[in-house]
Amino acid sequence: MTNKDELISIVLPVFNEEDGITSTIDTLEKFISNQPQNFELIFVDDGSKDKSADLIQQQQAQYSNIKLVQFS
Repeated sequence: MTNKDELISIVLPVFNEEDGITSTIDTLEKFISNQPQNFELIFVDDGSKDKSADLIQQQQAQYSNIKLVQFS
C-alpha cells in the first residue's frame, strides 16, 4: 500500500465552536496539503446552538474531504 492509498480520518468533536471552527479547518487543510496520505476530517457536532454546523457546511463546498455528523 502506498501513502496515497492510505486514508487517515481525523475526528473532531464540535460543540458551539463557531468562533474557531474556520481557522481550525484552514490550519488542518494547510497541514494536510503537505502530506502524502489522503485525509478526511470528520466533524461530530453534538447539538451546537450556534452556527458551528453552518460554518462547517460552508467549508464542505471548498474542501471535499470534510464530513459532518450532527446529533441533536
